[in-house]
Amino acid sequence: MNDVNFLFSKNLKSEIPLPKSEINYFCAMLDFKQILSVSLILFSVIDILGSIPIVINLRKKVGHIKSERATLAAGLLMIAFLLVGESILKLFG
Repeated sequence: MNDVNFLFSKNLKSEIPLPKSEINYFCAMLDFKQILSVSLILFSVIDILGSIPIVINLRKKVGHIKSERATLAAGLLMIAFLLVGESILKLFG
């Protein structure tokens, strides 16, 4: 029997199960309320639906949008605000 068939023919339930402590630790790491909260915050900050008219208008004026440049510019802006964002917020109180 070749290795590929052997790997797929094994019954995964017959393998050594994870101890309950490891399963509980994994479930504790996945706090779904926190994941949902972060997802909603990112969705509202990024505002994907609100950006659609801007992107459509930009494509009409410019034609082709260079996604690599846009991604690089967005990444640089995020890094810049990561570095100086706290001092800007302190400026406003």
